[in-house]
Amino acid sequence: MKTLTKIFLTGSIVLSSLFANAQKFELNDKGFPTTKGIIEYAKYQEKTKEAINEFNKKFNFNSEEAKIIPTNLIDYLDEENYSFEELGLYFYGDREILIEKNEVYYGYSLKELNTELRQRLIEGGDFLKGTIMHEFGHYAVCQIAENLKSTKIKPLEYYSPRPFSMKKETFGSKFIEEGIAEYCSWKMNEVLFGKTPYVPKNLEELLDTSNVRDIYYEYSVYYLKDFLDNLGFKTGVEILITNEPPTKDEILHPEKYFSRLKFGELRFNFAKYAGKTLKPRWE
Repeated sequence: MKTLTKIFLTGSIVLSSLFANAQKFELNDKGFPTTKGIIEYAKYQEKTKEAINEFNKKFNFNSEEAKIIPTNLIDYLDEENYSFEELGLYFYGDREILIEKNEVYYGYSLKELNTELRQRLIEGGDFLKGTIMHEFGHYAVCQIAENLKSTKIKPLEYYSPRPFSMKKETFGSKFIEEGIAEYCSWKMNEVLFGKTPYVPKNLEELLDTSNVRDIYYEYSVYYLKDFLDNLGFKTGVEILITNEPPTKDEILHPEKYFSRLKFGELRFNFAKYAGKTLKPRWE
């Protein structure tokens, strides 16, 4: 599930000029994608398979096709699960990815911005293609979990494909799955974080509700990126979803989590992939 973020710009710049040359789909008078443009963009992706082909090439994966459906997400979530910030949902069994069709995106694709304009976008801002890539990430996790069911190494129930309303989650399993999904958007250059990654210092910061977006959609990426970069997307996800999710203490101290991971009967010490997380920087 993808949620809305804020946008930060340097200098004085009109958003319509920021994005006007970045895409061929309709913008409103503020320079944001319109509902009509969002629907046309989804149809374009259905026709050309551009996004899914880019995803598969980037992650050396063979993702099954999913229909991209622009809709009002509030119609699919009850009041307990819905937030006005929701941007996307996935339904693996139905081969569907739902994206919010209302005017909530800052652009169609961050990657299409030229270098000068991209440098003036400090951080934040949700882009339609980034949301689609995020949901493809969730979809890929489900596909990998489903494929593992026919092997001796089974995925944990937290990550097994099931209707969204029936999904069993823990704080740690959501942290991992949202981290994988947002990692996909980030690696596709459709997410822009600040220069210094957000890293919670203690349990109070980790559980502070005002930090939810930073924990699930930024720190989680930073937490997982070295691991997934080094192991490869498919292998990394297989290991993550066949191990118990991190505890809150392990989220704060990633070396504890990575040092206990195993794959079937094989045990590895992946603690070295937590090194950069302890010294906040993206490089």
